[in-house]
Amino acid sequence: QLAAVGGVDAAAAFCSTWAPLDACAREAGTLELRSRTTGATARVDAAPGDVVVFAKDAWHCSGPNASAADRRVHYCQFSPAPILG
Repeated sequence: QLAAVGGVDAAAAFCSTWAPLDACAREAGTLELRSRTTGATARVDAAPGDVVVFAKDAWHCSGPNASAADRRVHYCQFSPAPILG
């Protein structure tokens, strides 16, 4: 995504939001955030109604959904100005 706007340093500041519509735990392949500084990874177990906000340059991923339940989330990005010109 950042490559589309020229990389981390070229893009204007923006943040992402991740809001689960279904319960998201390890079995469902929930969101994981990784520190660019230390490499430490944090798994985010979240329930419907929770909202996780993270910076544009936060490394993030989710694992495969190994549960029998759906893993639906609303993912959105916000910026103070258009980021694609």
